[in-house]
Amino acid sequence: MESGFLVINKDKGIGSTKAVSIAKRILKPKKIGHAGTLDPLAEGVLILAINEATKVIRFVEGAKKQYEFDVFFGAETTTCDAEGEIINQSEKIPTMEEITAIIPEFTGAITQIPPKYSAIKIDGKRAYDLAREGKEFEIKEREIVIESLKLISLSGNVARFLVDCSKGTYVRSLARDIALKLGTYGYVTYLKRTRIGKFSIENAILLSKLESIGYDAKDSLLPVETLLDDILAIALQNDKEFCDLVQGKQVKTNLPNQYDVLTCYQGKIVAISDINNGVIAPKRIIKGEY
Repeated sequence: MESGFLVINKDKGIGSTKAVSIAKRILKPKKIGHAGTLDPLAEGVLILAINEATKVIRFVEGAKKQYEFDVFFGAETTTCDAEGEIINQSEKIPTMEEITAIIPEFTGAITQIPPKYSAIKIDGKRAYDLAREGKEFEIKEREIVIESLKLISLSGNVARFLVDCSKGTYVRSLARDIALKLGTYGYVTYLKRTRIGKFSIENAILLSKLESIGYDAKDSLLPVETLLDDILAIALQNDKEFCDLVQGKQVKTNLPNQYDVLTCYQGKIVAISDINNGVIAPKRIIKGEY
């Protein structure tokens, strides 16, 4: 099977690991991985990396993301979503004008504290495991970037938003913090990832339909070079540089020092390299048809 990325529209109720297992059973690749874990309650874009694409998957994980989500105002849960137990309630339901007025405070570089029911590690243990054990612990706030936050609609207690954000953003925390800023409580009742970098839900295959498509889903593979639309890369200048690099040799350059850079030749990704002290040094070779 060829190498590339398969854009899956993950169904609600299925975890990311389960989605990968289903695809592995159907496609039978030598290697498979995924970028950007989605909770079982979330749906939408999940990127599967097939074969050689697994070597560059971290470049996908670092890309900007877009989510559509609903916030239910008037209650707070232990998990900041509909799975948790209600721990606080309020009768205040914000108006559209009130919500719109505070949106600028949640755009740009902001800080947030991830939910206690999250995969963050605390002294080597997952936060959600500590929370389930009833342990007391603190999670440090982290800086994220919200490029855009839009209020799409407000119906009764439920507001729908669209957010473009950086890696590491917890939408559940964003929903919680928006509600608190409005003088009430809130939690996520619907979460759908609509984009990771250049990979959009419009080009995604429903995971529930992957079974019926079967092995023919390989025809929907996007080439590894799709990454070049969204990520900085350097180009080799001639055949000799290309041949040297794919044999593990260093190539001279005038470029400044950079690390973990995609290295290309004639539009094809051939390696992940470091640039240090005037040479391009390959770290991982990406096999393919050059």
